[in-house]
Amino acid sequence: DQSGTPIDLPRRLVSQCRQIIVYSLASNDAYTGKLNDAFDFIKQHYFIPETGGSVFSLNTENKIHDHTYDLYAHAFVLLACAQYYKATKNEEALAYAKTTLNFIKDHFALHIGYAESLDSDLVPLRTIRRQNPHMHLLEGCIFMYGVTKDNTYKDVADTLVSLFLNKFFNTEKGVLHEFFDENLNVHPQEGHKIEAGHHGEWIWLLTNYKNIFGQQSNAIDSSIDDLFAFVVKYGVDFQKGGVINSHDSETNTVIDSNKRIWTCFEIFRAASIMYGYAEHKENAEKIMLLLLNNIHNDYINIKTGRWKEILDKGMKSVTDFLPATTPYHIYPILKEIKKYILPI
Repeated sequence: DQSGTPIDLPRRLVSQCRQIIVYSLASNDAYTGKLNDAFDFIKQHYFIPETGGSVFSLNTENKIHDHTYDLYAHAFVLLACAQYYKATKNEEALAYAKTTLNFIKDHFALHIGYAESLDSDLVPLRTIRRQNPHMHLLEGCIFMYGVTKDNTYKDVADTLVSLFLNKFFNTEKGVLHEFFDENLNVHPQEGHKIEAGHHGEWIWLLTNYKNIFGQQSNAIDSSIDDLFAFVVKYGVDFQKGGVINSHDSETNTVIDSNKRIWTCFEIFRAASIMYGYAEHKENAEKIMLLLLNNIHNDYINIKTGRWKEILDKGMKSVTDFLPATTPYHIYPILKEIKKYILPI
């Protein structure tokens, strides 16, 4: 909560991984011991050697709370291993990442894309499918390739970008869909819901994919342009500030007018990338200046380091909850955008 007191909730694997990511990127001698402890904690308590996967959550006594295997969480195991390895050069991270990737390929892979989650017997659970875990799996594979140059990660990344171009992204409307049926067709009831924040994340990931793998693609470039066009037209609230949570792709009307902190930072990073393109420079600069002002004045208390997780349409806080997953959207972005932008 806002006082910094831990709330009695299950401890999710993804939260542990995101903390490792943040502290690895901020690594110095003071953090090395804690990073090693955090990595060992995941291996000891979440990882199941008999299957090669890692469970979803623990209770406050560090016993398994939820034994399902979650694709989203496994994607973050890959990213945590990549950043932890860069910070420590502990080769156990490379082995854990490879075991995790093999587990994903062997058990999550469906006839198209990957399952959302598996039960304790490794049977895929039937549920609405999302682009989001696929997006973060791409992220994990990109960064693991960056530290290993192992083409196994590239192969998965190539498949995920193909899914983006052929399934997740609607080229006719220029929008990214979120929810899908079992064949990754847009879900008949939920498929109209789209989120500007994920448009921003895909701008960053597709840019990284192009740069790291040397992939040149008109389809990718066109998609990046369209993703940013949606952000400019509908995502950013230029009157009150912040980034609107979700819209209806059929009517372009707002579904959720709240403004999460993570969307603010993801769009900030996306704008810093688009600032490098002459045709997008003006809008990108306008967005960066607006959101930088929001970050300082509305979201983050620079004296305490605490933040406001969700603001309403009028930029007033609606919760005192401080999820341990959120710094993953803050520190890495602030650290990275320097390479994209000139002083403005």
